[in-house]
Amino acid sequence: MTRLWPCLFFLLSCSQIASLNMERHTFDTDPQTVVWFQIAGLAEEHLALLRYSYQEASRKTSFETYSCGGKLWNYNLYNIRPSSTESFNSQMLGVANIKGNCEDLNHKPIWSDFQEKGHDVVFFEIGAHKDQGLRKFLGCENFKKYYHKTTILEMVEKPKASEDLFHFQDKKKFSAGKIYYDKSCRGNGCYSSILNNADMVLTEIQRRNKPFNFLIVRDFSFERALAQNKIGKAREILLELDSLHFNIKKVMLNKDKETLVLVTSTAARPIEFPNQGKQWKSYEKAGKNIIYKKPSLISSAWAWGSRAENFCGFYEESQIFSRFSSPFKGQGLLRRIF
Repeated sequence: MTRLWPCLFFLLSCSQIASLNMERHTFDTDPQTVVWFQIAGLAEEHLALLRYSYQEASRKTSFETYSCGGKLWNYNLYNIRPSSTESFNSQMLGVANIKGNCEDLNHKPIWSDFQEKGHDVVFFEIGAHKDQGLRKFLGCENFKKYYHKTTILEMVEKPKASEDLFHFQDKKKFSAGKIYYDKSCRGNGCYSSILNNADMVLTEIQRRNKPFNFLIVRDFSFERALAQNKIGKAREILLELDSLHFNIKKVMLNKDKETLVLVTSTAARPIEFPNQGKQWKSYEKAGKNIIYKKPSLISSAWAWGSRAENFCGFYEESQIFSRFSSPFKGQGLLRRIF
């Protein structure tokens, strides 16, 4: 009988399946497609806006289906509470030396080198004012240097001088190096939905059929809705982003390509939710019974797919950049492509 124990141990050890968050997962695999959501103002507790709006009590949000969760310190060298734009730049550039001006573009963004190898980068930005996001840096000397091969779509009203427009119903081919504006946007609103526009962007990426794709979806509209006491609007935005996450996973699971889907937030705006009943109803519809707090010093990250394991844990937001690589082999996405 004692002779059987080594054989039994061998069989059990060979039968183990690697998992992450109770799901099957293949570790140390490089993605061929990266979809990165940056959502300003999002806190984990905001997911209650989704959970309590579903008809099925057991239904999970897309955020709950991610393999790995992380926490990000949001400070940089100059501010303990940097703006959303500054934090997002710190995440993409991999540095804490962020001033919120043109000097920030002296640092290379994560995708700059592999664009030279013919890989596609598409940047879809939602609700960015002139002093936010990429729009803030359009006049900078280094902007064209690092974004001249990037396709940029802005879901805001077009400037007077721009004639490059898009609409999700148009069959339009986008050119790298150009900035396109949503023709449905007027003033502070857009008639097209985030979901329709994002699905169009995904279709465009699949049409190109490049060996590697990098899509950044950056949203400022959720943060603004919270600041304006428009809780119902914030919930609608979150529902669209939630549906988009499910759509992306469904599309990518049907492909042979390995995919990483990453979500990071910043400047999370904690709000005190009311009790159930009449308070909750007026809370969403009329913006009543809202108690705001200062933006949190810590925000969240969620990851699913190839190399999702690198984004678990507690770290500075500027370290997002380095987590695209393998910590052991010195290889991975960055080294393989660069």
